[in-house]
Amino acid sequence: QANRSGASALLQACAGGHLEVARWLHSLVAPSEVDRADESGSNALFYACEQGHDEVMAWLLEVGATPTKAAGRVAQQMGHTSLAKIIKKALKQGVAPAADSGKAGPSGS
Repeated sequence: QANRSGASALLQACAGGHLEVARWLHSLVAPSEVDRADESGSNALFYACEQGHDEVMAWLLEVGATPTKAAGRVAQQMGHTSLAKIIKKALKQGVAPAADSGKAGPSGS
């Protein structure tokens, strides 16, 4: 269940850098939950990149999170250049980015 801002427990775990909790929560939900956005349009990958949680970001990509230009931009803006490079590489490898008018991928709802 989401909090008042629409953030799921999985999104919150990823934003907080809690990889083991995120893995456990992911095992309980539909695979599309990795791309579910909160009310601001930000998803777990965006927050992991923003906060510099490299292991969480790598795991999210591994389990099918959609890389976005916004996630790469926020990583770069926050000084997490290695994360920004990984997102850029994922985008170049032909992983179709979500519609990127906002911050994140599809809501999954």
